[in-house]
Amino acid sequence: MRKNSREWWVVSGEFFVVCILTLFFFTSLNATEVELQISKQVGRKMDLALASPQNVTNSSNALPKIFEETLSFDLGQSGYFQLIKNASNIERIARVESPDSLAQGPDWKALGADLVVKSACQWNGETGTLDLYAFDVSTQRRVFGKRYALNEPNLRTAAHNGANDLIYRLTGEKGIAGTKIAYVAGGPTYKEVFICDADGKNVRQLTQDHTIILGVSWQPNGNKILYTSYKEGQPRIYLHDLSTGQRQRFASYPGLNAAAKFSPDGSRVALVLSKDGNPEIYISDLQGRNLKRLTNHPGVDSSPVWSPDGQKIAFVSDRSGHPHIYMIYLANGLLTRLTRQGSYNSSPSWSPKGDKIAFSSDMNGSFKICVLDLNDETITIVSQEGGEAEEPDWAPDNRHIVYSSKLGGVYQLFIVDTGDGQTVRLTAEKNHYLTPAWSL
Repeated sequence: MRKNSREWWVVSGEFFVVCILTLFFFTSLNATEVELQISKQVGRKMDLALASPQNVTNSSNALPKIFEETLSFDLGQSGYFQLIKNASNIERIARVESPDSLAQGPDWKALGADLVVKSACQWNGETGTLDLYAFDVSTQRRVFGKRYALNEPNLRTAAHNGANDLIYRLTGEKGIAGTKIAYVAGGPTYKEVFICDADGKNVRQLTQDHTIILGVSWQPNGNKILYTSYKEGQPRIYLHDLSTGQRQRFASYPGLNAAAKFSPDGSRVALVLSKDGNPEIYISDLQGRNLKRLTNHPGVDSSPVWSPDGQKIAFVSDRSGHPHIYMIYLANGLLTRLTRQGSYNSSPSWSPKGDKIAFSSDMNGSFKICVLDLNDETITIVSQEGGEAEEPDWAPDNRHIVYSSKLGGVYQLFIVDTGDGQTVRLTAEKNHYLTPAWSL
């Protein structure tokens, strides 16, 4: 078995260890808006000029700067826009216009802008408002306008909301700004669970177990997560309530308890148990009981992931001699093998629209993130940074994937846009960052 493929190691290698241990948030502006459709053709982006907020009455410029930086990242990450890197000329043109109109059309066009985004802040002590506008340069018409309430703690949230509102207004697609990513991070002998925003900010540590923690799964409503921890010596699955900080044992059967995944409707959980002597895929209720066994094979079955319609589960099995991705229909138990290329395929993640499965594959001695198109059965490599890329998970926009990749001996988190290949490094610490999971 390949040691660096953790999703498989969790079950195969850890199963051996377990055997031994067992033995011993808005108000709209009044504005005339026109439709502006962005081409969704892969590779076609709108050139966007983002001006700094105007009319700042707060004594500190740091707060609106945070809003601007967050909005800039979110719009750039969306995949729909190409931000123009010409700050001095953008500000020069914006200063001679009011924030709620666009009068210097030729100047913006000369800058190469298809779209101009401007804003105006008004502060009254510690609170304020921000008016966000977008303009189509070709017509000089306003295509978006909305007001956001501001205070220091919610600046980033307001920016995330602004980005998502703008993206939806222009494309009809929901943005991923402000969504959360859960992951485990730490040194070689311990891992803890953390949550951050999709831009890597607002990091929050959930656990202090000082032991190995594996895998994270979000409840569809985002209120709870599941993970496996060795805090009590055995690999047990815990259910963690994010609003209260309380957690409880979810599954503590003899042997291995791992790889738990909520169903799309949040009513069931798929998990891996070895209580009957061999790692197999089971389905339980929300209390970890009323088990239904899905697989029954001498090989190792692991890493279950639900289809968006909740009718199928993809998983990893070495029943063919090497780890590959399989799919089982829950209604009748029909089993289908999905991958035949690559000698070591692991960590499947089903896309929100159900048309693709991302996974990690050993390609000529180096693990890459691949995407299997379930319609035409083609496989595309989407990770390009050159590291050992593993453990992909889809964003709710069906476009971005977060994954862990080993660079310089340390695993870090990356986000790739499967539309254009743009890759963003999310972390830059000396700790290992593993098993990321994107909230819905």
